[in-house]
Amino acid sequence: MKQEFIYHALAPRNSPVRPTRAHTAVATVAVKEYIAYLATLSIAVAIAIITFAYAANITVKWLDAVAKPGFLAQSQIVATQPAKLAMLPAAKPFRAAN
Repeated sequence: MKQEFIYHALAPRNSPVRPTRAHTAVATVAVKEYIAYLATLSIAVAIAIITFAYAANITVKWLDAVAKPGFLAQSQIVATQPAKLAMLPAAKPFRAAN
């Protein structure tokens, strides 16, 4: 069985098996990936710091509002005994106990 190998006209026929600067290219790619990794981590850390600072600011504002004197007085208004019960008809007034 006879096989013929056809090469592209622009491809060099005596190309080396491995390029001469392959180890340099691999090292360059590794350094680029490491720098990209550091940049991604730096951005993630910056976003986390901004998020925590914003949450702390909101928490401090909320605690400041709660700690002010008027906050609890407004939320704990105690109603007095009503003159009429809600389920009784309006014609029968509610009598307060002695």
